[in-house]
Amino acid sequence: MQGKVVDISETKCMVEISGIPTKLERFIELCNPYGIIELSRTGVVAMQRKDKSLSTLIPDGELVGLKEFERQIMDEKDLPPG
Repeated sequence: MQGKVVDISETKCMVEISGIPTKLERFIELCNPYGIIELSRTGVVAMQRKDKSLSTLIPDGELVGLKEFERQIMDEKDLPPG
């Protein structure tokens, strides 16, 4: 199983892990006493490695387009605590 800490604060820690399902389940069991706020499972994903990936076959930028976003101002009270 491989994992990394993606974000950490004084009260929360976000971890990204991958591996066989039984080891992932064991990790979740070990974390339960600390309190899991949110959990996302994507299921089995197959990806090619290194020079066999699809991105090496596509000319740079061919599938990438510029996307314009409208700026939105958020009020601090609309944000989650922490």
